[in-house]
Amino acid sequence: MQRKRFLVTLGSDGCIASCRRGSRIVSRRVEPKTRSKVIDTTGCGDVFAAAFLSASSAGLTIMKAARIAVDVATFRAENSSVDDIDFGRFRAVT
Repeated sequence: MQRKRFLVTLGSDGCIASCRRGSRIVSRRVEPKTRSKVIDTTGCGDVFAAAFLSASSAGLTIMKAARIAVDVATFRAENSSVDDIDFGRFRAVT
């Protein structure tokens, strides 16, 4: 059975995630957990997409995958380069 999913990114306001559940379409807004100083938004859309696809491929629901994608993209925007990121803070999506 093919799953229908729809995401709309909202920049610094997160995203809207929608999916079909039976005959209904369920939509939920996913906002960033934190609001910190934005340093650089370069690549945030790519990071969002990669995080969503990774989480979704690992079997997470669309809402959980969207939450991870928003959090990772927000984290990217708060850092100026990968040299500044403490990768020890992350764990694998399984």
